[in-house]
Amino acid sequence: MGRRGTRIMAWLFSIGLVAFVSVASGCIGSSEDVCEPGDRCECEGIGSCIRDCDGAGCEFLCEGTGACEFACPDGECVAFCEGQGECTMSCPGGNCELYCRGTGSCAVTDCGPSCEIHCETIGTCTAE
Repeated sequence: MGRRGTRIMAWLFSIGLVAFVSVASGCIGSSEDVCEPGDRCECEGIGSCIRDCDGAGCEFLCEGTGACEFACPDGECVAFCEGQGECTMSCPGGNCELYCRGTGSCAVTDCGPSCEIHCETIGTCTAE
C-alpha cells in the first residue's frame, strides 16, 4: 500500500472512530431540553447540556465529559453530577440539593432558601 492508500485508511479510521464515539456516548455537541417535575433528566456524552425544570421537583443527572447546566426556578430539585465536566444548578425557588461525585467542579447558584451541596469530587464545589 502506498502513501495514498495509507492516507485513505487513516481517513476511514477517523470516520469510524467518530461514528463509534457518537453512538457510544449518546450525544456530541450541545443540547437543551425542558424537564417535567418528577422526571429524571439526563445529560450524557460530549458537549454542553442545558436542562430546565418546568415546575418544582425535577431530578437531574450529569454524566459524560461535557458541561451541564440545570435550572430549577421553582425549587425542590436534586442534581447528581457524576461526569468529568463542570456542573451548575440555579435554584431561585430554594430547597435544592446537588451531589457532586464526578471529577469536575460543581456550583449551586442563585439559590433561594436552604440549598445544599454535597461535595465528593476532586474538583471544587461552591454554593452562592
